[in-house]
Amino acid sequence: MTQTKAEILENIAQGLAEFEALIGKLSDAQLTARGKDGWRIQDHLAHIAAWEQGIAALLRKQSRYRAMGAGVAEAIRTAKDFDAPNDVIYKLHKDKSLRAVKDYFARTHQDLLAAINALTDADLLKTYSHYQPDEPRDDNGDPILRWIGGNTFGHYAEHSEWIRAMIAEQK
Repeated sequence: MTQTKAEILENIAQGLAEFEALIGKLSDAQLTARGKDGWRIQDHLAHIAAWEQGIAALLRKQSRYRAMGAGVAEAIRTAKDFDAPNDVIYKLHKDKSLRAVKDYFARTHQDLLAAINALTDADLLKTYSHYQPDEPRDDNGDPILRWIGGNTFGHYAEHSEWIRAMIAEQK
């Protein structure tokens, strides 16, 4: 398990490099083509950026879900899974241009890195409820660094699988 800020930042950088290697070779047409599920690769970028934006807010002890966009907090409160909030995120970004989504992805990632860099190694071992004490969710006791990993390099890997499938569909 990643234990230090340096290690988590290294894992994020490596995961992002692998993700960008995958999408960086794609044309604008490929990035904006719809897959079988209706999503475009650019929608995956916006989705990942929204979740990174939420983690950046969380690390600053701001409302995680409110930072992710209008309607996300309500969807989280009422949903049984992540489909509803993910749908809200999709709807918030679906009409944005590819350039706007790429800019959002880059800007949000830099904001997340700044939030992580403001922390100490000890801060990364604190739990979710330390950062979001008013959120009505069960805190499983995991250190926040696991949440960071799941919303960065873990998220890139998860979406890379779907993006590879979309690329294969386009051939």
